[in-house]
Amino acid sequence: MDINAAAYRLVHDYPGGAHALAARVGKRGQVLINEVNPHNTSHKFGLADAVDYSEVADNPVVLFAFAERMGFVCMPSKFAGPQDRSPILALSGLISAHGDVGEAVSQALEDGRIDGAELADIEEAVLGNIEHLHSVLRAVRAAHRKGVRNEAG
Repeated sequence: MDINAAAYRLVHDYPGGAHALAARVGKRGQVLINEVNPHNTSHKFGLADAVDYSEVADNPVVLFAFAERMGFVCMPSKFAGPQDRSPILALSGLISAHGDVGEAVSQALEDGRIDGAELADIEEAVLGNIEHLHSVLRAVRAAHRKGVRNEAG
């Protein structure tokens, strides 16, 4: 989807429409309508607006359009929990998730074929593993930020 069309959808698909979303973000409805109108050149819908309104609307359509344009895909994060998670706990979760992948593949191959349910189990295990990898990275980054603050302080 085109990024401008995504911004338009974000605003106009909000329950109650553009005026309802504008009220939630402290903006006049007509101004918001003008900002996402692809034919209006005097108003601009900025990056910060896209992020803020996406959060308020709980609608990732602009994110998905941007990712598509850049050749990426997005998936929801099941493990986006607390940023202060211990890297060791995150790593422990990853090791467990890695084992889940091996277990799912092993069970699927026992009879020499992989059926649809087994494929779904493998896909879920692999996606869970990817999520746990991101969880480790978030935990390590948070620990780094905490350490950088401590070094400076």
